[in-house]
Amino acid sequence: MFRKSLGQGMRLLESIEPSQRCYTPRLTRKPSNELRYFRKLSKIMGCSSSTFQINKPISSQIDDFVEGVVCQVTDLNENEPKTFDLDEKKVLLIKQNGKISALGTKCTHYGAPLASSAVGDGRLRCQWHGACFNIATGDIEDFPGLDSLPCYQVTIEDNNVKVRARKSELESNKRIRNMVSRNKCDTQHIVVIGGGPSGAICVETLRQEGFCGQITLVCAEKYLPYDRIKVTKVMDMPIEKLQFRDPDFYQKYDIKVLTNTKATGVDIENRKVSLSNGCPLNYDKLYIATGAKPRKLNIPGADLKNVIVLREYDDAAYTQSQLSDQKEVAILGSSFIAMEAACFLSSKVKKVTVVLREDVPFKASLGPEIGSAFKKVFEEKGVHFAINSGMKSIIGDDCGNVKEVELNDGTIIKADLVIMGVGSTFNTDFLKDSGLQMLNDGTIEVDQYLQTNKENIFVGGDIAYAPVWCRHNKKASIGHFGLAHYHGKIAALNMLGKQKELQTVPFFWTVLYGKSVRYAGHGLYDEILYSGNVDELKFAAYYLKGDEVVAISSCQMDPIVSEYAERLAQGKQLYRDDIKADMMAWRQRK
Repeated sequence: MFRKSLGQGMRLLESIEPSQRCYTPRLTRKPSNELRYFRKLSKIMGCSSSTFQINKPISSQIDDFVEGVVCQVTDLNENEPKTFDLDEKKVLLIKQNGKISALGTKCTHYGAPLASSAVGDGRLRCQWHGACFNIATGDIEDFPGLDSLPCYQVTIEDNNVKVRARKSELESNKRIRNMVSRNKCDTQHIVVIGGGPSGAICVETLRQEGFCGQITLVCAEKYLPYDRIKVTKVMDMPIEKLQFRDPDFYQKYDIKVLTNTKATGVDIENRKVSLSNGCPLNYDKLYIATGAKPRKLNIPGADLKNVIVLREYDDAAYTQSQLSDQKEVAILGSSFIAMEAACFLSSKVKKVTVVLREDVPFKASLGPEIGSAFKKVFEEKGVHFAINSGMKSIIGDDCGNVKEVELNDGTIIKADLVIMGVGSTFNTDFLKDSGLQMLNDGTIEVDQYLQTNKENIFVGGDIAYAPVWCRHNKKASIGHFGLAHYHGKIAALNMLGKQKELQTVPFFWTVLYGKSVRYAGHGLYDEILYSGNVDELKFAAYYLKGDEVVAISSCQMDPIVSEYAERLAQGKQLYRDDIKADMMAWRQRK
């Protein structure tokens, strides 16, 4: 009897789509036959069914919704998103292949208006940072961001487009995809090492895709996963505003989060993770996304007080505590982190000096012309540059505080604070004796599923030496925020046996004195072609390797970078001949 009931129950469970196997806290209706059967089965097995419920549409009071005609069918052109009013709020309408969909109006990442987004095949790509949303469902498909868009009901009556929407979703403009809760009968344990965006997305995706077993997220920092991108851009933001989710969220979905805890080793044979707290974890599947740590140069004085590297929230908080209008700051390096820090600090201290090995910032990544244009902007804001140089030593006072910096040519610069932005190394030392295939730089090689050379172990984010789909699947390690999100999703799907290959386009951005630079693509280049005016910071830059465009960057020319990213996502490359006569013509030939 037990075996028969168990078999029937498992077949019933497998027949339910993952999105329907969802915990619904507001569920008050009479249980369905299926739900009553599952509870009975759980009782036979000695399990509680209170943590597992099947999500089906729930009838709500009529005043929870608003409905109205927002436009005429003839007001909508194919593949042209538009916003319309509904109950003093806004909805976004998009017609594709003759079908009209209604969605939230703003990207759930930073709130970009999606009426200006790039339209792809079945999805919208945010023009700011490249997040993608399914047109039919509103689900987030590519990143950054955690939440999906609300998707509203559309009906057509005599050329009138009528939209019915839940008032709360109109207000919030975002929605969390349906997630299951923990079922104590499921003894599987998935461990995720790394509290960055990749780990955060991974644990949520597991619950969204129907995994009811135990999930443990191991975070080295003392905080829940947070938006690390803002650490150098907005150093004075409180941690509560940076965290992706609050503690109640992880408790609600029974995701155990171990903060202030580091992984110290992985025993693959016994499927065990050693932790700094002395309490090892056994796992069935393991995802590792431990990211990178900033490099500090080994020069005299590097261990003095107020010599800082910027990576974590505490780094930014400490830097903020040391600022005053009488302080002078020296920044070593021209990385994006270094230049973002210079931008933030220039209005808060007496003087900022950036020490560069090159003559302009971003020379290798964006090109000398763009670097020169931004150098002028920084100089106009009062930032000083010591070019073609480096730090020879850091000089301290009798109390061990930074006092001065000596450059390679002997020049002495006064400095109360030194920030090093000179690259990073990978947080993989604890894996050196694990048996995972590690490259000399510390990255871990994975396949198109983020699977390592060891069964049931997946790796993603900065530390993954993974195929780059838009570059003909050549492998690389890429430290982009959005890509880390995406890796977390793909790893979760593949740990659940979904066999989902990597298929995304690297996308990054920076904001400097109100000017946003977007960049999509990947690869070394040997030529840059420009459209627009670089000196005025209104341009699109095409990076070519031979005759192939491997990347595009832009400033004040949205949504061209997102359009290029979406083109690559559809498997279409861009070549010199496509931009030879008219550098913008390819945008009309999508």
